[in-house]
Amino acid sequence: MLKRINVYDVLIVMLLLLMAAGGLGRGFQPARVLTICVFPVAIFAAFKSKKDLETYAYEGLFFFVWVAWAVLSLRVARDLTESVKQCIYLIVHITFFFELILFATLAKRPVESILAGWIGMIVLTIPVALFEFITDIHLPISVQESGEVMNFGYTQMERRFASVTFGNLNAYNQVICFCLPFVLYTILYAREQWKRLFCIAVLALLAYIILRNASRGAMLCLFASGLLFAYYYSRSGHHRIMLFVAACVAVLVGIFVLASQFEFLAERLTSQGGHDSGRWENIVVGLQALADSYLFGIGVGNYSIVLGNEYGIAIPAPHNLLLEIIVIYGVVIFIGFMLMFVHAFHISQRGGRETLRFYMLMIACLATSFFIDSGHLAKVPTWAFLASLFVGSNSLYNSFAHPFIPTQA
Repeated sequence: MLKRINVYDVLIVMLLLLMAAGGLGRGFQPARVLTICVFPVAIFAAFKSKKDLETYAYEGLFFFVWVAWAVLSLRVARDLTESVKQCIYLIVHITFFFELILFATLAKRPVESILAGWIGMIVLTIPVALFEFITDIHLPISVQESGEVMNFGYTQMERRFASVTFGNLNAYNQVICFCLPFVLYTILYAREQWKRLFCIAVLALLAYIILRNASRGAMLCLFASGLLFAYYYSRSGHHRIMLFVAACVAVLVGIFVLASQFEFLAERLTSQGGHDSGRWENIVVGLQALADSYLFGIGVGNYSIVLGNEYGIAIPAPHNLLLEIIVIYGVVIFIGFMLMFVHAFHISQRGGRETLRFYMLMIACLATSFFIDSGHLAKVPTWAFLASLFVGSNSLYNSFAHPFIPTQA
């Protein structure tokens, strides 16, 4: 086993595993601390793999411009301490992004390490989540309290939830959605049968947690990524009968075992549907604030202060990654950010079917979940997801894309 990996594989796994600590440590979260500690190793890796890094020249230039833009925006900071803190987080998280890519260039099994890190991270959180559902006891870091209820007109329903170490259930739901493509890709391409069976069990538990947390966005993500996975699975030479049986079992378990939770989710969908007045208000007023800034953005660390105090939003939380970027940093940074996905797509196309499937699973999950949580840019999982997208989409690092892997069209 040790001959198949090296220190860079270990560093990739450790950076991802430490995300299980969530918000513990506040500014000094374990994943951030490790990012800073291994920075000298990343510098060494950068000198050793200069040629491989040419692929990511655009990302290097774009992130330099992004950081410069953030620093310049400090001149309009409403709360200088908060803005400087957010600026530091941005720099540390961009460092995290490039460390994952740098370590991937020198690792022996970079994509396998990425998959192991993400799956291992979410597995560490599952026992805590199940404990929360059973006992309704949560970690002190949770902003929601035990005994939470939701009001649907004249109906009140108890809502047991799991937020684990991430502070609130939306943040945990977002992390689960980020993990789904790695679980599904492992089921699709793992060589060892035990890995597939293990990931099927993990997928079932994640689906259970999503249902219990009653997140409409996470349910949409699970459904969309599941459909795409089923299509790829049926086209990869696997037994379609097994896929059909698994789908039937999942439906039956959902109907009979989780009937009460379906009732809660159905009540949410009936009374609220896909509409959320708070989120819609943030979109409308956020775009107005963007227009008032002449499309340059309101500045790093200013979202809650500007939209709350100056525009009068009751809950100034964007709940939207794209809105967060364009309102805070403006149109130029937003366009540059979107072009990253175009670049990743071109990289995945060069690798063939396996890398393109990895890219599409990642995009399916991101496109159906980017509106679940708030403060994406200040959280490590967002940047880990972006870096993993570039590593897995590159055939230089994705061994599943190599010709020796037997697949069928």
